Amino acid sequence: QQQTGLDVTTYPGSDTTTDWTPLLTIDLPTALQDQFTDFPQEMQQVAHLLHLNETDALILSRPDQNIRVAAASLERIACEKRCRHLLNVWREQGVRSVKDCLEQLLTQEQPDPEQSISDPSPEDIEQLYQTLNADALKFHDLFYDEVRHLQTLDQQRQLSSLA
Repeated sequence: QQQTGLDVTTYPGSDTTTDWTPLLTIDLPTALQDQFTDFPQEMQQVAHLLHLNETDALILSRPDQNIRVAAASLERIACEKRCRHLLNVWREQGVRSVKDCLEQLLTQEQPDPEQSISDPSPEDIEQLYQTLNADALKFHDLFYDEVRHLQTLDQQRQLSSLA
């Protein structure tokens, strides 16, 4: 009672005072086992909680750690999904960028409409190259940020398993 800081005489959210002390003295596993004969079907639903194997007992004894592990697993899954998405967008963006740049080169205004398409100037090529690189680098950076985050999560997991 003193360790949790809870007042056992009041029910949270209740404005009445109730004495909950008798409930704290009940040996719940023993009381439930006594009910096996009176309510066999209902007791089968909770029997697995009364007869824990070592793994289940360990899991139930450390709920805070299990919540952290579950949260870390969900974070890793979300990060892997972001990596796959960024990789796909990076590929699609590269194809779109090349297509846009080629289209821009082909639709440039020519000084003489009668003249065939001339070779692009070095400045045009440099500008298009910068455009292609800017798009690629944006997705490259985002993708590798996620990969580094995955590596950090793995390192943290390995360190926590050693502790």
